[in-house]
Amino acid sequence: MSNIAGILAAYQLAIFSQAKVEDGKVVWDKDRANKINESFPDVPPAEIASLKGKEVVILGAGEVGSSAARMAALMGAEKVTVTDINPEVIAKRKEEFKDLQQVEFVNPQTQDAEFVATLKQAQGIIAGVYRKGSLAPRLITEELLKKIGGAKIMVDVSIDQGGNIAGSRATTHNDPVFLDEYGNIRYCVANMPALVGYQASLALEEVTLPYTLALTKGRRQAVKEYPELLTGINVVDGYLTQ
Repeated sequence: MSNIAGILAAYQLAIFSQAKVEDGKVVWDKDRANKINESFPDVPPAEIASLKGKEVVILGAGEVGSSAARMAALMGAEKVTVTDINPEVIAKRKEEFKDLQQVEFVNPQTQDAEFVATLKQAQGIIAGVYRKGSLAPRLITEELLKKIGGAKIMVDVSIDQGGNIAGSRATTHNDPVFLDEYGNIRYCVANMPALVGYQASLALEEVTLPYTLALTKGRRQAVKEYPELLTGINVVDGYLTQ
């Protein structure tokens, strides 16, 4: 699901980069938006919509961030800056993305001034940093929002855990965006994969079916085949295991 959310986040940058603001409201071509979203995953990125000439910042190099970065690059973004504070993750992603020269990975903790400048320059920001069992970290504070200016497209994928960007609030597929006080268009839909429910269901089935089939052989055999199932067993023979 994270992979799908990341791809769709890049789609939203392309969709809402063409939006207009009229009387304080965001106006966009909903038919075009539907066509772009419905193209997932069968249409080559270059044929979906263009991010040509755009600079994009992506917070987090996990599954959401890396998927969003690759899609943004393939859609023609001029520069894609992905941030992460884990050096091992950065090294891994740099190797994976060596074929995409416009994508760079940086640690914002060691490049604070440059990071703020990059945020100012960007036309689009995707935030996808989660914290297991807790609220998402607030990576763009109110103070930082004031520094980086407005008129950006911001996709806060982590909104289901509260969001990475100050002022984010959950939106819906029927009403996906709002205009914040700085003039940024905010997309904060909590369940992005529902945009492509059929394809998302197929992806989930592909991942979970092997476990389901293993469980039909009994608990012990299933755990032998997939030891990771142990973390999901809560009760055995009437006893709590956690």
